[in-house]
Amino acid sequence: MNYAWFEKIAPHLATSPLVLIGFVLLLAYGIHW
Repeated sequence: MNYAWFEKIAPHLATSPLVLIGFVLLLAYGIHW
């Protein structure tokens, strides 16, 4: 997998709990499917 996108959004995850929660939900959704 390409984690370049993760490196771009990582700083935002550290400063935005809502974005972090959204990322976790999106990740869980991706794993589910």
